[in-house]
Amino acid sequence: MTIPASSDSKTFRLLSKVVRTGAGALLVAGLAMACSSNTSSMRAASPPAATASAAASTPVTAPSAAATATTGSSATIGTQSEGPTGIGPRAVLAPATVPPVSDECTRVLIHDADGNVQPVACAGGVNVNAWKYYASAGDSSLLALGRGATQAAIYQAMCHDYTDVYKTKAITGTVEEIAQDYYGWTVNASALQHELVNQGCPAS
Repeated sequence: MTIPASSDSKTFRLLSKVVRTGAGALLVAGLAMACSSNTSSMRAASPPAATASAAASTPVTAPSAAATATTGSSATIGTQSEGPTGIGPRAVLAPATVPPVSDECTRVLIHDADGNVQPVACAGGVNVNAWKYYASAGDSSLLALGRGATQAAIYQAMCHDYTDVYKTKAITGTVEEIAQDYYGWTVNASALQHELVNQGCPAS
């Protein structure tokens, strides 16, 4: 059977359209695949950048001074003061009229059976609590004697305190020790105490 020329022309135009449509489809599919591939590559490369950005934006915190001090040194704990007493370093303690030549500290007192207390001195110097304890007993000549006292004057003050204030040679000897620390006397305290114990005091 013979196909009319007009039919051939229509068929040719139809085939051309199909070819153009197919080529266009192939072109679109190719572009879509290329775009998809680029997008996947970009997405795969993004996490490191994001990670780097997050790392850059995270601040680095240096150890604080307090933490360094805590880990670099050990803490010191105590219930008694070895430094200034709170009334000021080298404060004048009554009945003295001048400050001590040594520093002052505060320690809890231990009472002995003979009426003495200890310690009368500690790392900071004169124990303020001991000084006040002996000063509260009465009018002590030793505690009020002052600096630069001679050995004879000190012994006379010891006799006064033994007779009129403390009544025992043990307590009087201890008061001489704390007064010597306070005023800085350079006399032989042991010799004075030995003299008091063995010779006593002259009758007043």
